[in-house]
Amino acid sequence: MLETPTRLCPLEGGANLPSKGFSAFYAQWNADRGSQDMPDTSRLVPTALPPHLLPSTAIIGVDHEPDRLVVRLAGSRVLDATGVEFTNWEIGSLSALPRHFRANEIGTSRFDKAVAKLNWVVERGQPACGGGSIPWARKAHMQQRTLMLPYKDASGRVARLLTLSDFMVTDPCDGCGRNCPEQKDTRFATRALRTAATALSLPV
Repeated sequence: MLETPTRLCPLEGGANLPSKGFSAFYAQWNADRGSQDMPDTSRLVPTALPPHLLPSTAIIGVDHEPDRLVVRLAGSRVLDATGVEFTNWEIGSLSALPRHFRANEIGTSRFDKAVAKLNWVVERGQPACGGGSIPWARKAHMQQRTLMLPYKDASGRVARLLTLSDFMVTDPCDGCGRNCPEQKDTRFATRALRTAATALSLPV
């Protein structure tokens, strides 16, 4: 079983989520699944999603033989923020990403971490929220926070992932309130930096 990646918060019960959009999507996902572990793919209807959130939404198809993830639909906000058209892109392949990014070992390492979060949700069949930088984005300082919700097929395996992303220039874990270990470490380091900067009269 896959270990939980860093900066990934598994969601259980009445999770405290960082945005109204995330809360709305998660509440609908819980309502659709009822007493099941996750909803059936028949409950995933793009036209039923809140129209103002569709640009930040993606639907990812999950194949099991062989294992692969394919983006079936990606909203315009995802394209605007990242500079990449992800629709019909097979996740795991770097071919859709800018050439300079594919040659950057730091960037590809961060990409691998992002894919690991999706794979964790697929294997566990559990919703999660993850955050991190977007090294291939048009703006190098861009950060992303993503809600990942699994849907199953008749066999009970995850067949679709519904994602909703917030794009920002601040730490994506700020305001989350979930207090995962990585978030606590980041907040402690930020407080320590601000304290030191204040003592030295430096801007932060």
